[in-house]
Amino acid sequence: STLRRLRRVAAAAVEQCERSRLPAIEPCSWDAGVELARRARRRWLLVPGARAAPPPPDDSPLALLVGPEGGWTGAELNLLEGLPSTAVGLGPTVLRVETAAVAGAALALRAE
Repeated sequence: STLRRLRRVAAAAVEQCERSRLPAIEPCSWDAGVELARRARRRWLLVPGARAAPPPPDDSPLALLVGPEGGWTGAELNLLEGLPSTAVGLGPTVLRVETAAVAGAALALRAE
């Protein structure tokens, strides 16, 4: 399944990079995802075209909010933008969701 593949990729990346923390990759409902994001002290909202640079390094939990295929809906953006978060762009092109997640995670690791 896709979830098993993503977990294998994450484990291989952690091993290759000699990191000690394996990221949690868990599917959840929209409401549960919003609640998880609400509890994180830092939130990065990946938005195509955003120009904001990541905030300074911080080791507090980070919620990396990656939009679905086709992008965020207006209602989703309104709800997520109501949470204190930093809009983060990943360059001039639109990435597939699985690529955006990896690129966002790499950016987060760079900021640690």
